Amino acid sequence: MKEKTQRQTLHGVPNMDRDYQIFHYLDGWDYYAPLHSHNFYELYFLISGSLSYQIGNTIFAVKPGDILLFGINQPHRPLFSGQQVTYERIVLRISEKMLCQLSDEEDDLAACFKWQRFGVYRFSLETQNNIRLLLSRLIAEQDRGQDNFGSGVLYKAYLTELMVLFRRNCEENAPQYMS
Repeated sequence: MKEKTQRQTLHGVPNMDRDYQIFHYLDGWDYYAPLHSHNFYELYFLISGSLSYQIGNTIFAVKPGDILLFGINQPHRPLFSGQQVTYERIVLRISEKMLCQLSDEEDDLAACFKWQRFGVYRFSLETQNNIRLLLSRLIAEQDRGQDNFGSGVLYKAYLTELMVLFRRNCEENAPQYMS
């Protein structure tokens, strides 16, 4: 299935009108985003591009397949190397409330966003492909709209599966570059 992509223009602080949003962005090498933060969690999956990423005062080199997490009110921005390549990524935004609803007493799905060890997560190619598949399913359900039967249920199921997969791999693999 072909995913929809869009160009992102970032002026000010991104807002969410729901408990979750997912975007597949495709921008040119001249894309600029200021240092910014927001009141939701963000999972960032780089598909293509030559760049570094600033999180707080630390700069991380990233490559396709890498995943970054941004906590609530955590400043971040992309920094480009000047190479004229496409900057493509999938960005999942999710509210703290939604992750609490999907969690239970034993398994806090939001814990990885609260850790003080941020960096670049590099997983096996198989795990990257599984994460990309779940992100694609989330995009498809969001594109179908909330009025389709079962769309909200499937979205929550895919989101839960994604966060469980991610948490399991985070606990087995520390970030590549720790701040």
